[in-house]
Amino acid sequence: MSHIVGAKIRALREELGLTQEELAGSVGLSSEFISLLELGKRDPSLDSLSSLARFFKKDLSFFLAEVPDDLELFLKKKETAPETRRLLRRFGKYCKDYLRLEEMAERTLRQAPLYSSLSAVKMAAEERRRLGLGLEPVPDMVALAERNGLRIALAPLIPEGEMAGVYVFYESRQAAFSLIESRTSPERRNFAAAHAYCHYLKDRFDGPIIDTPDMLVDDYVSLYPGREQFAHRFATCFLMPPDRIRDLIDREIRVESLRLADVLYLRRYFGVELSQLAFFLEKMGLITSRTRQILLKTDQRESEQALFGPDLQAKEPKGKGLIRSERFCSLALTAYQKGRIDLDALAKYLRKPKEKVRVYINRKI
Repeated sequence: MSHIVGAKIRALREELGLTQEELAGSVGLSSEFISLLELGKRDPSLDSLSSLARFFKKDLSFFLAEVPDDLELFLKKKETAPETRRLLRRFGKYCKDYLRLEEMAERTLRQAPLYSSLSAVKMAAEERRRLGLGLEPVPDMVALAERNGLRIALAPLIPEGEMAGVYVFYESRQAAFSLIESRTSPERRNFAAAHAYCHYLKDRFDGPIIDTPDMLVDDYVSLYPGREQFAHRFATCFLMPPDRIRDLIDREIRVESLRLADVLYLRRYFGVELSQLAFFLEKMGLITSRTRQILLKTDQRESEQALFGPDLQAKEPKGKGLIRSERFCSLALTAYQKGRIDLDALAKYLRKPKEKVRVYINRKI
């Protein structure tokens, strides 16, 4: 339990931009004690934990509650469909394999900071600033999220609309995972990854989260809890910074009323779905509701090819089941190179015949 309390104290301290010495001075504890707490080497007394809770404006339960380290919360629900149950079990095994490979490869990920008090718009801007993204597009949100602590796998999810994404945080290992739909467009995968990344940045300790397809749709997200509305707003602003939209309109488009060609240019620039962009432009007051409805009826592919020529085909994920990330495969290869696993185990982790694994090794080394 001490390592979980320490991780939460460290995350809250870093979010406020405080040093251990500054936090210690604010709560009447020594900096050495704060350091030991954050390392999980000391258990706080009730008095010291109460002082920290008052300072951070949190209930004691925030520090003491421990979310189960797996997906048992959903697997135990009677209403969970058998197909969903099987997929969650496969995902849970993937998470455990991933963490085992990180240990063997000696390549653990550093966590991104934990946010709590910023609005979705400001949080998106601050995280972009922290990552050094400026106002540029994010062509591969899945890869960016994984580099910054949210491990992502792809899989064909339940077609009946029961599930569009899964987020889980393993507190005992301080590791976050997300599973998102593989059969949708690259633009929708990008948005789903940004949505999950928000859960990782803000809702890290709030328990496993299962998102439904409607949570990613602008017209329906308002029907869902505030947490989902926040994540939707964050994903929108993170992928389409409002200042960049206005800058492009002022510097390149230079018209008072956006035309179809202008909106499609913005869509291609940010790599988002037309429906998401049109909704955001309406919210920003840059197009009318009527214009948005016209855009949604547009044959996007045909219009874009006529205006800009054929678009480069986005790289589609390979595989029909749960698709392991590039980093997962790289970890497995590193573990093999370090002599921690043999060729049979490497083939099992990669889910490939040994002959193909040998080719993979030769290509990567």
